[in-house]
Amino acid sequence: MKFLLDTNILIPAEPTSAEYAEERTPLVAKLLGLIAKNKSQTLIHPASIGEMQSDKNEKRRALRNSLLAKYVQLEAPPPVTQPISDLQSTRTQPGCNDEVDAALLAAVYGNAVDFLVTDDRGIHQKAMRLAIKERVLTPEDAIATIRAFIPVIPVPPPAVRPLLCHEIDIRDPIFGSLRSDYHGFDEWFANCQREHRRAFAIGLSTSIDGVAVVKAEQPGEYGIQGKTLKICTFKVSDSARGYRYGELLLKAIFDYAEKNSFDKSYVTFFPHQLELLMFFETFGFSKQCVKESGELVYLKRFDPSPSEQEQMSALDFHIQFGPRHINLDKASLYIVPIRPEFHRSLFPEIEHQPSLFEGLSAVGNTILKAYLCNSNIRHLEPGSVLLFYRSGGLGRINAIGVVDACKRLNNSEDVLRFVGQRTVYSICDINKICRREALAILFRQSNVVLDIESGELYSHNVLRGPPQQISVVKSEKGKEWICRQIKK
Repeated sequence: MKFLLDTNILIPAEPTSAEYAEERTPLVAKLLGLIAKNKSQTLIHPASIGEMQSDKNEKRRALRNSLLAKYVQLEAPPPVTQPISDLQSTRTQPGCNDEVDAALLAAVYGNAVDFLVTDDRGIHQKAMRLAIKERVLTPEDAIATIRAFIPVIPVPPPAVRPLLCHEIDIRDPIFGSLRSDYHGFDEWFANCQREHRRAFAIGLSTSIDGVAVVKAEQPGEYGIQGKTLKICTFKVSDSARGYRYGELLLKAIFDYAEKNSFDKSYVTFFPHQLELLMFFETFGFSKQCVKESGELVYLKRFDPSPSEQEQMSALDFHIQFGPRHINLDKASLYIVPIRPEFHRSLFPEIEHQPSLFEGLSAVGNTILKAYLCNSNIRHLEPGSVLLFYRSGGLGRINAIGVVDACKRLNNSEDVLRFVGQRTVYSICDINKICRREALAILFRQSNVVLDIESGELYSHNVLRGPPQQISVVKSEKGKEWICRQIKK
């Protein structure tokens, strides 16, 4: 795989002195090490080198030029095509940031590289509009993507443990950066302990890998009405970056919010915390307001109105109000047969019913996933509902997904680019599937709980027999019946 690094990744990768070492330097160093371990390639774009030439500090510029010599430059980079040019809001000047961003996106769009690694939110937004968002990664996402393809000794990931704040040692290293960002953090957390606030944590055997603290908020705060859950603290340790632990924590929070009938949830963070901003936007949080301190208030609702269900696309509706709510009125329903071994990997919490998502793989426990098969179906619309039918023994439906995107692909490399960090499939599995044209589906797992045996599916006209490949639910009676089960 080929990873193209943006300038904002190269700078922390190559600090010219201790003075210029940045907060992201250890994380980027870890990324470069994993790229090398995976025998992948790190590339830089000629446009990025030109951009770094604009540094007015002559000594630093000269040193960086010598340090960058060890990177391979992208040869014959693809030109900026019209779809990318159309994203430029104004006419750009040669060498300006917008022109460099366009050149980097062109390298991905033209398939000269597999992935672009950048912390630039504008580039990520443009990648979404170009339908290449899965290939434009933050350093954390890039680490998760590479780890998905490095053979390791499989060990169960730690469960997300529900606990109270007074069960957590305030001296744990995970709280170090929070102390520097928030004056009086220790006093605030001590108060959380006295109030017996609810928390969720990953780790705890020696130290905490991830932690979230929540509390029921009084209505009216920041203009937010209804029963509201505040996410007071949300943190993954630096050593656990790239394992998608943030997604595990958020999944636990969503589960807690649903079981306790919260209408909304909100979180605050500073604008420079780009990783958090993009993470929460991915799961339906949007900006509510800005505090006097400069902190952003991001809100997610779990209480859609009938008009919103009518006006929004099926996918947008699920992103904003999910993982529980699905716009069944606008979505086609598909039965997706899945072999037991892949069902165990994709849905371990259903297979084993453990405590809060402990299972066989961290990716299997998350919300964003990928499914691969050789089905003949040509395309699935975003927002379509996937009813996963576990084959073997008494077949049954007990997992639901909502389609983000899908593609038909002919080789393993294209599949790897598309599924990225979402996959639970090994390289060997992907190579086997790609002996024939593969259908790769990116989806979001809903937390709707179903357990419908094949006999019920037959009797209510959902299926006529055990499904051999992905098929749409054609019977109106069958669709109406299965929708009632989902809405229960």
